Amino acid sequence: MVKYKKISVLIIFHNEERTLRETLQNVFLMDYPKELIEVVCVDDGSTDMSATIARQFPVILIEQKRSWLSGAYNAGIEQCTGDYILKLDAHMYLKNKDTFKIINEYFLTSDKIAGVCGTYVSLKDNDRNFVRDIRRLTIFKKNHQFLDINLGNFTTWSSAIGAYKREIFETNQFPEEFVNSYGEDIYLQIILHNQGYNFIYTPEIVGIHDAAIDNRQLLKKMEYEIKAAGNILLKASSTRAIEVPYLHYFLSYPLLSIILLSISIVVPYMLILFVTVCFIFEVIPALEVFKVRQYSFKKRSITCCYLIIKELIQAIYLPLYIFKKSKSIKQFITVFLIIIKWEAQKFGLSRMVLD
Repeated sequence: MVKYKKISVLIIFHNEERTLRETLQNVFLMDYPKELIEVVCVDDGSTDMSATIARQFPVILIEQKRSWLSGAYNAGIEQCTGDYILKLDAHMYLKNKDTFKIINEYFLTSDKIAGVCGTYVSLKDNDRNFVRDIRRLTIFKKNHQFLDINLGNFTTWSSAIGAYKREIFETNQFPEEFVNSYGEDIYLQIILHNQGYNFIYTPEIVGIHDAAIDNRQLLKKMEYEIKAAGNILLKASSTRAIEVPYLHYFLSYPLLSIILLSISIVVPYMLILFVTVCFIFEVIPALEVFKVRQYSFKKRSITCCYLIIKELIQAIYLPLYIFKKSKSIKQFITVFLIIIKWEAQKFGLSRMVLD
């Protein structure tokens, strides 16, 4: 007989009146014992009717001033009483009515599983989310059930549609200093990996993502992603948590790129070397996006250009961001020693691939 455990669904929202009702309706339609479903909503400073919509459902509603993701997550987790906590975006609809059963089944297989996640697809194909989707199908694809942190695969846990075991939050929490940035979930994943926990990916859990973005929002996401890499490095260096080689974007060589770019300003002919390095380590991997045949050539070209531009911007901006956010020269040096170590290992991996 299957042993069902209580699931808390945690939904953070900020001005999500357009989709929140459908998201909540979708949650309560799941095929799972109703007495074992708890929904906790955190209104993170909304100025629209989102909170009013949430009150129309049997949910625990927390209203607070704008605090960004980590603060809202931590506030919601404190109110969750389930054995598992499913983080769900306010514009995400679960496709499979057995999603909660699937999550429950995976967690019961091992005490060392900290998280179970799935994947999601865009509801519409007429906005810039195709850049994210193409990257996920090629550059950042999940190839394995166990999400190891390594250089060969981008295996981050999907926070938009993923569940945690609640007991891990007895000694851990999301870093609240990650403001105007992503990366809080990836940092926690690194911490938990170092504590001996595993993360599971399963294609059985699928969500429909209903949040279109335009060019301006796409560029804003780029900024948040670059800041995430810096915040992860800074936070990890201060807590000495990282014991595995890992960089948020494995295409990037920020230290090598910034050194070569700086030299080329003084010695112009070095610009040729800079361009060559960028081509080998950034342009060639970015061409992987053209393998996704279900998208038009135009969309694949836009995605490829996005990847290259982002890597070049990151090469310049990331070191400056780390320098600005470092609490001391010692921390700044520690972070760059980590980058040097990672890049040396990545260079070895890249050479094997090229050979």
